[in-house]
Parts: sequence; structure tokens; C-alpha cells
Amino acid sequence: MAGTESIGLSGILTSQRLLDLAGHNISNANTQGYHRQVASLAMRSNSLEVGLGVEITQIRRVLDQSLENAITRNTFSAANLTTQLDALRQVEQQFKPGEGSLLDLWEQLRNQVVTLVGAPDDPANQRVLLNKAGAVVEKINSLHGELTSLRNDMNARLDDSLNQVNAIAAHIASLNEVISRNVLLNQDVNNPSDQRDQLVNQLAKYIDIRVVQQDYGKVNIFAGSVPLVLGDRSIALSMKIDGNDNAQVLAEDFPSPLAVTGGEVGGLLTLRNESIRDVIERMESWSASLVKTMDTVQATGLGPHGPFDILFGQRPVANVNLPLSIAGLAFPPQAGNLFVSVTDQATGARTLHQIAVNPASQNLNDIANALSAIPNMQAVVDTQTHTLTIFAQAGFAFDFAGRLPTAPENVAISGTAPTSIGGQYTGKANDEFTYTVVGSGTVGVTPNLGMEARNSAGQLIGAWNIGQGYEPGSELPAIQGVKARIGGGTLNNGDSFSTRVIAQPDTAGILTALGVNTFFQGDTPGSLQVRPDLVMRSELLAGSRSGLLADGSNWQRLVAGLDANTLSGGASNMRKYLTDLTTDVGSKVLDLDQRQTALVSLGAGLEAERQSISGVDPNEELVKLLQYQRSFQLSSRFLRVVNDTLQELLRLV
Repeated sequence: MAGTESIGLSGILTSQRLLDLAGHNISNANTQGYHRQVASLAMRSNSLEVGLGVEITQIRRVLDQSLENAITRNTFSAANLTTQLDALRQVEQQFKPGEGSLLDLWEQLRNQVVTLVGAPDDPANQRVLLNKAGAVVEKINSLHGELTSLRNDMNARLDDSLNQVNAIAAHIASLNEVISRNVLLNQDVNNPSDQRDQLVNQLAKYIDIRVVQQDYGKVNIFAGSVPLVLGDRSIALSMKIDGNDNAQVLAEDFPSPLAVTGGEVGGLLTLRNESIRDVIERMESWSASLVKTMDTVQATGLGPHGPFDILFGQRPVANVNLPLSIAGLAFPPQAGNLFVSVTDQATGARTLHQIAVNPASQNLNDIANALSAIPNMQAVVDTQTHTLTIFAQAGFAFDFAGRLPTAPENVAISGTAPTSIGGQYTGKANDEFTYTVVGSGTVGVTPNLGMEARNSAGQLIGAWNIGQGYEPGSELPAIQGVKARIGGGTLNNGDSFSTRVIAQPDTAGILTALGVNTFFQGDTPGSLQVRPDLVMRSELLAGSRSGLLADGSNWQRLVAGLDANTLSGGASNMRKYLTDLTTDVGSKVLDLDQRQTALVSLGAGLEAERQSISGVDPNEELVKLLQYQRSFQLSSRFLRVVNDTLQELLRLV
């Protein structure tokens, strides 16, 4: 009868454990990450007896491991996009088109330059221009500061995220140890396994991972090919900034950086190393184009004050003895020429001088020496500030407007007639015009005495009669604004004179590089401002090429420069480049938003599927409760019947 009693007792104990299990499921129906647990029952028996009752052989979690892995992948993919989307929405807001945007302020500045073309000497319009330019650089400085701050914030966020990764990985490793021990001791592994699974998905919010099942209930977790968790040991991660200012994630004892592409860490790396960096670099390129354009025009123009007796460079080199190409200039010069006009203030006579600039071989001292070699000029280098100062000798003045010399250059005339050059060159490229006499005779008298003009390529660009019918000393018809005069006297066939005509006086960009008579002060976003003396004295603005009143030719140059394709390798102008930048940020946000929406929808579907498999259905558990209660009652009744039978047998004995 003892065996019979054990049968009934096994039924009671098993039913009690099943009731406890159902209660455990019901109480955790709303617990995040809980997997429904079910028991496996088996008949207790041996080879000598029919049966010994029932026993629970296993209590297991109900889960689909492939589904769990899919949820983990969706988690780190969604976290990556969310991290990027949140940051880029901030960037998008900063570049949002409309009143007060950088594009709007730039267009106001350009429109004001157009206004000055028609009224170059209006002080009110000049002050408006300075205000518009100040608003643009203030916006540049502000945007750059916000973007740089946002990017720098990524460093702290990466550190925090990696600290979280390390803490979670260590916790998972400790649970691995608990689970493997419980497996060996035949103790509960379901609840610590649920805890570990929750931690795995928490880890996936920070970094893309791959989970590999191991013996005794352990899991190994990899980020790429690097293990974060190996059994009961975790590998710590840290951040490093490399020589290219890129953030990298390094694993303890692993020399190569991790290729992190998912989770918050992956999103932060993409933002810091790519997306926000790209916006910053493109904005720096745009602002550099603006500064170089306006500085070059200002430096190579003239205002009503005329030429200068002294100018101070405001952009220092790192070392006065280093070649300019490696001297740390924000706007490095290129190989080219600088043209300098020197004016005798007593006589008005003007000469034009050319300096060859080769930044690969010349340092700041070399530039100063080249300027000092020009008659009646001198340049010195300040060894304390590493800047250049240029000044003229007493009674002389200089400028970089590329103005025509008052007397022709390379004069080869054997006759007695004097020649002179005047006007203002309107061509687009630097050139040299050579005037040659055709025939011999007396100017204004000899029939068929002529003159031809050719450019440096030898092309005929003008031909005139200077013999009978020509008034000696009168201007010949202009060639691109350049006017020659031939005085009375004789000329012989082949007599000639030439003059250089300059459209771009500083093809090397040396004036902008060294900050000589520029529009802006400073050289990078954050330090830019309109030159303070220009703000105080708007008449210092160089709106002309000649220095004459009502000459707005330099403002015309500035409009052309602002509209020129100076960006993207000559494929984009300033308006298009800034519009494209704004559009690209918006498109990136839209793309991320759409992808995130898709992943959220996928995640909801995966979670619903997991709930259908692993979730607790209270109605189902209630049915089981009734079933287990009935089983308990039947086992109890069985024991009572057995006990009554035993008592009856004892009375019969």
C-alpha cells in the first residue's frame, strides 16, 4: 500500500507545483521580458511495478530563439536610427530655410551689394552692407559653434554609452555563471535566463551584437568579431580619438578598433565621424568661399580715399621661416602673381609692378623682401605677431587694384611722337596689349599711317588710323576699356609700346592669406567678424577699381564673385551649395524617419509574435488553474480512498 500512497502523493505534489507555476505565470503576465513557463510531466515507474505516479521532469521557458535574435537585431538597428534622427533634426532646424536663416541673410547681403553697384558712394547703403555682412558672419559663427558643440557632446555620450555597455556585459557574464551553476545543480534557470535576455536587449540598444548559445545555458556575445562576453568574463570597451579626429571604439586587449554599426554607439559614431562632421566641413567650405571672395575684392579695390601709405596684415603665419604652403594659414596662397601700383602723389605718375608668389618655396620674409624691392615701397615682418606690414616711402602711395600705369611699358619708339595709356581695363583675364605702328610718317599728317593692337596671344584686337585725319593726342577707340593716345611727332614702321592689363591683381591669393586690407577679420568660423575699422569708417570700403567717385566696378566684381562657381570643384556657386546642404540634411532626416518608422513597425510585429508564443494568456492560465485544482482534488480523493481501504483491511485482520 505504500506504493499506492506514493502515487497519490506524487499527484498532489505535482498538482501543487503546477498551481504554483500557473500563479507564477499569471503574476508575471505584465512583466517586461518574461517568457511563459511550462512543465513537462512524466510517469514515474520502474521495471517491477506498473506505475509510481507522476513527476515534473522539466520546467522550461516557451520561446523561439530565432524570433528572439530578430528582436535583438531590430533593437540595435532602431536605436542606431533613433540616435541619428534626434541629432540631425536639431541640425535641420538650424538650417531651416526662411527669415533669419543663413541663406536668407546671405541673399540680403548679395542684394545689398547689387544696390551699391548703382550707388557706390552712398554712405547709408555702405552701412547697410556692413550690417548685412555682420549678420552673416554672426550666423556663421553661431551655427558653427552649435554644430561643433553638438559634435563634441558626442564624445561624452559615447563615453556614457560605453560605460553602460561595460556594466551590462559584466552583469550578463555574472548571470552566465549563475545559470551554468544552476544547470549543474538542477536548480531554476528560467528566471535568471529571462533576466539575461532582458539585459541582452538592453545591450542591443547601445551596440550591435550577435548572441551565440553555449553549453550549460551560457551565451557568448560578440560585437563584430570581438567578444563582449565570453562565458562568465566580459571585455571592457573604451573610446579613443585618432589622429584624424575620428572617434573609435576599442576593446580591451584588442589592437584594432571595432566596426560598430548599430545601437546608440553606432549612431553616435556615424553622427560624429560622418554626418555632423560633413555638415561642419561643408559649412566651413562655404564660409571660406564667402570670406575669400569678399576679402579678395576688398583687398584689390579702392575707395574714395585713394591708394594707401600703410597697410597691416591681420592673419599671422605659424612660423615666419616656413614656406607659406605649410605656415598654418587658413587660406593658403597658391602659385601666382601679385600686382602692385605705386603712385607719385606729387605728379600722379603711376607704375605697375609684378611679384611672383610661390608658396612652396617662399616664406613671409621672402614676400616682404619682394615688396621691398619695388621702388619707393617697403615691407617688414613683425617677429612677435608673425604678420606683415606694408608701407610706402614719403610722397608715394600704393594699391593692389591692378590699375594701368600712366606711361606705357616696354616702349620701343624711334620717332618723336609721345604715347600714353589711360582708361580702366574691363576684361576678365590678365593680359598684355602691344601697340605697333604700321607705316612711317608724321602723326595726324601722313596718309595711311596706322597702328595695330594685339594681345599676348598675338591676336589682332584693334587697328586705327593715326595719320591724316587723326587729331594728335586724342584717345583711340577703347579696347576693353583701355585707351591709348598718340601725341604729335614722327613714328617709324614697327615702333611699338605695350602695357599689362590686369583683371585679377592677386592671382596668388596672398593678400587674403595674410589679411592685408581684407573685408573680414579672423579666419575660421567662430572667429570671423567684419573688420572693425570698416564698421567705424564705411568710406574705407573698396567699391571701385579706379578710386574715382561713382565707380562701382569693384561692387560688380563682388556680385560676380558671389555668383561664381567657386565650390564643389567649380560645379556650384554659393547659393546652390548652401541650398544643397540644407536639402541634403532634410533628405537625410526624411530617409532616417522613414527607415525608423519601418523598424518600429517591424519591432511591434516581432513583439506581437513573441507575445503570441511566449506571453502569458490569463484566460489560458485560468483554465490550467482549474485543471490543476481538479487534479489536486482527485489525487486527494485517491489518497482518502486508499486510506479508507487500508483501514477496512486492518479491521478484517
